[in-house]
Amino acid sequence: MAKKSRKKASRRRRSSPKLRSNSEQSKAKKVRNVRGLSRDFNPDYRYVVKDLKRIGLIAGTLVTFLIALFFFLR
Repeated sequence: MAKKSRKKASRRRRSSPKLRSNSEQSKAKKVRNVRGLSRDFNPDYRYVVKDLKRIGLIAGTLVTFLIALFFFLR
């Protein structure tokens, strides 16, 4: 936990616009723009949803089967 807070604190110190030159500020703007593009990344996870539904159906079927066996073998 301490390492994370140190990293955040060092980033805050580095990002101070008062200490940067114009070229460093333009580089920082470019980096922000690149990071902004990653926020717009929207992958398609339809195949994951299909797999999760299939897993849920199989699990539900097996639990129902085990409950039926419990009453049948009792």
